Amino acid sequence: MTEGGNSRSSGGDSGDLLEAMLAFQQGHRDAFDALYQAIWSPVCLRAARMGLRAEESEEITQKVLVRIFLYCAKAEFRSTAQIWSWVYTITVREVYKHWRRRRPELVSEEGLELLQRQAAAADDDPVTLATDAEVLSAVDDCIGRLGEAERLYLLGPLVQGLPFRQAAALHGLTLGQFKHRYEQALDAVRTCMESKGHGLRRKSRTDSQEDD
Repeated sequence: MTEGGNSRSSGGDSGDLLEAMLAFQQGHRDAFDALYQAIWSPVCLRAARMGLRAEESEEITQKVLVRIFLYCAKAEFRSTAQIWSWVYTITVREVYKHWRRRRPELVSEEGLELLQRQAAAADDDPVTLATDAEVLSAVDDCIGRLGEAERLYLLGPLVQGLPFRQAAALHGLTLGQFKHRYEQALDAVRTCMESKGHGLRRKSRTDSQEDD
């Protein structure tokens, strides 16, 4: 695998990714270079959005690519969306394991076990991410201004799509404790976004009840 993550391209054609994955599964080892080129930047971005510094994000990306190399032969893919869901599931688990080692008081062992059964969505496919780079950049900057704990409280619901109860279990908190800390962190992001000229919808009481 080639070194120097900063030179990686961000995705590539969806059909090419599926073709490269199928070729690699069939034993064409040279096809892994195409997978590596396509996957590096999106996985680095996902890890960074989950609160990691640049060097930590690259370390996680290397681990994810090693797991893809070792285990993709056992998976079955019929679409590019399936590939991204599988890749992001591995990524999210690796990031939370990293946070568990670094801040064990913020991520519970029981929560990690629950996460093993939670598949990640594929809606961060680089094709989808190309919609509004300015807004995405602003959100990333605002989340990056939070403390580590506040960033972690946002990750489950916003990045992984976890229900509040499952996110609370991940952090070893009661539902009420988690929702209070989540809302505080989200309010800080809203205030930051508003200062940049971007409005975020404020959740109503009905919305909060639906997320219980």
